[in-house]
Amino acid sequence: MPIHKGDLIEVQFTGLSYKGYGLARYDGREVSAMGALPGERAEMRVLRKPRHRLVGEIVRTISSPFDRPEPRCEHFGVCGGCWGQNVAYEDQLRLKEEIVRGYLRPLVEAVAFSPILPAPENWAYRNKMEFSFDRGPEGEFQLGLHWRGRFDQLFDLNTCPIAPPIFSEIVRFVRAFAQERGLPVYDQRRKEGLLRFLTIREGRRTGEVMVALTATRRDKTFEGLAEALMARFPAIRSVLFVLNSTLGQIAYGSEEAVLGGRQTIRETLRVKDVEHTFALSFRSFLQTNTHAAERLYEIVLDRAHLSGNERVLEIFCGIGTITAFLARKAKKVVGVELIADAVANARSNMAANGIDNVDFVVGPAEKRLRDLEGAFDVVIVDPPRAGIHPKALRRLIELAPPRFVYVSCNPKTLADDIRVLREIYTVKNVQPVDLFPHTPHVETVVELKAMNNE
Repeated sequence: MPIHKGDLIEVQFTGLSYKGYGLARYDGREVSAMGALPGERAEMRVLRKPRHRLVGEIVRTISSPFDRPEPRCEHFGVCGGCWGQNVAYEDQLRLKEEIVRGYLRPLVEAVAFSPILPAPENWAYRNKMEFSFDRGPEGEFQLGLHWRGRFDQLFDLNTCPIAPPIFSEIVRFVRAFAQERGLPVYDQRRKEGLLRFLTIREGRRTGEVMVALTATRRDKTFEGLAEALMARFPAIRSVLFVLNSTLGQIAYGSEEAVLGGRQTIRETLRVKDVEHTFALSFRSFLQTNTHAAERLYEIVLDRAHLSGNERVLEIFCGIGTITAFLARKAKKVVGVELIADAVANARSNMAANGIDNVDFVVGPAEKRLRDLEGAFDVVIVDPPRAGIHPKALRRLIELAPPRFVYVSCNPKTLADDIRVLREIYTVKNVQPVDLFPHTPHVETVVELKAMNNE
């Protein structure tokens, strides 16, 4: 019988995608539905019918091999930020490990897989979050997060248990302040208004907090907001205004200004009894889970097997968080990074921590790797979700450093890149690491070794 949008079908789910969708087959078609887990049988409503596929939502679960605890968050099921608050943490870990194994199993020997490492903290772990302003269906003022699967609909955030409590308190404070003063939100449909985004980040070890307000223009009321925020929350050390007057709905902009406090906040990371402090700007990238990131960096150092005599190439080095710890163990580190502001930040961070054996190269890896001279003993890569650019990957194979450590946030693109790297490398170890409890995301550290050096 033909299947139509809105139909209810009964489905036995057998797998899980790296985005957290339950996977199955029905009537010869691939099926995916958020909230379904492998081994569960559920009734699903068909929402979309892409070619040869069915995408749906779970109406009810008929049977499940999993315990389903009550979610801690009042917004769970509406919010698109979390996936597994109604899955026991031990089961989350097992499912994430299986996601990594599923993508890499055809490429990697079974003995290379290590058990997934849990996050040190399951709750209140996020060190950065971005909240949006909008108007509700009745024109009401909103400041919160997007509905799952909806980029045009928000809900008013009350609390978020995977973020520090101060984040929710700041959201409620800014919402009340803006409403009292009648500040208009930006209307995406009419392309007019003022307030667009509120970004909050925290140095988890230092306790310093940054608040950034993205708007279409500067308003004199913002100075009053900065003063009120810093009076109400002593932990806030930086309040920024970010200008975005374009049609692009992003929190970054063409201009930044300090409304109160400093341009940056500080964060301290401890890895293998070594401690470094980093200045974080609004644009700085740092792994969202600080304490789990420290564990991740420790694994990277272990897999690099540094003795102090190596010349290390680090690609996608960002503001130098991994770089600093590599530099303490290596003779020389060369960091390659696309974003010039991040490299400026990285250079300042190296100087502040007394590190002088690092050179930075600014530009896209697929172009700048051509300019590098000399041999490298180890390469460390930590690319974005899209993986390594094919030209950069080919250049790395040409450079052929004996040891290769790949840090990935996307098991699908990781598998794609390893398929190419297997031309000259053997996978020695695969170590999944959970940095994002209650979400489907998983980090993976892969150690590779050149075949001619085994």
